[in-house]
Amino acid sequence: MKKTIFYFLLLVLFCHSCSDDTNVTYERQGWRENINLYGDIQSYAMYCYDVEDKFGELVESLQEKVIYKFNERGDVSEAAIYDNKGLLAEKLHCKYNSNFQLIEEAMYDDTGTRSDKTIYKYNTNGKLISKTLLYDNLVEEKIVYNYNPKGYIENELRYDKEGVLREKVQYKYATNGKLIEQSVFYDCSLYEKLAYKYNKDGLLLEVAKYNNRGELEIKHIYEYNTKGKVIESATYEDDGIQNRVCFKYENNKIIEDLLYNSDDRVYRKVSHKRDSRGNIIESITYDSEAMIPQILKRVEITYRK
Repeated sequence: MKKTIFYFLLLVLFCHSCSDDTNVTYERQGWRENINLYGDIQSYAMYCYDVEDKFGELVESLQEKVIYKFNERGDVSEAAIYDNKGLLAEKLHCKYNSNFQLIEEAMYDDTGTRSDKTIYKYNTNGKLISKTLLYDNLVEEKIVYNYNPKGYIENELRYDKEGVLREKVQYKYATNGKLIEQSVFYDCSLYEKLAYKYNKDGLLLEVAKYNNRGELEIKHIYEYNTKGKVIESATYEDDGIQNRVCFKYENNKIIEDLLYNSDDRVYRKVSHKRDSRGNIIESITYDSEAMIPQILKRVEITYRK
């Protein structure tokens, strides 16, 4: 079930991100945050705090710090995660081949011992054909990607540590190359199907999820402004709208997200500050109808030029 949710959210995030400008993918290899970066970045440090109102004063409590370092091509070379005491918890190292493709991600624990590794392989056309996850040097999972003659992913095969095929995702495209259908199979049986609809400008209008009996379970509807940016994303189930997210822009970049519940009441707000390059340097999440700040993220970015 978690994998199914992942597939669904992945395509939703392809269309928009609640913390960045919409309709854009995140092309920097090794980058693990759902936001886009702009400019020639050398390092990126993100500080995550819990915020609490104590006698009218907002008190910040550091929960985690993440520092990314980038190579000259803009891809991640390494990343380090620190706990709330500032102690190293995990470290990521990325390796690239002579074609500047990511071929290995290795994660190390606080003692410097490698905990897991992901190996990427490509075909002669530069397409990713497999991703293998290893724990303690043993294969935990392998994903194989097959492509159609036009270069689009035709299917995705997921094998467990015993080499048994457990999951298959089949993709179907329109003549213009837009993804229109995604079928997920578990143990050779259809589990769910996702259907995609677009407007005349090629922007995603709807993502609908059906169960293995063909019954609609959930639907996402998107609205855009005249510049092609998502201004609202609404989620529907059988009993009507469940929630919706509205986006506010400045210079074509999101500066505020408002989340509404099924009663159309705001239950969460996320406000963003950006630097002159357009990168987010601060985000504050307000929860509940009282709009009390609860989560704060601050970012320090070092540019090469």
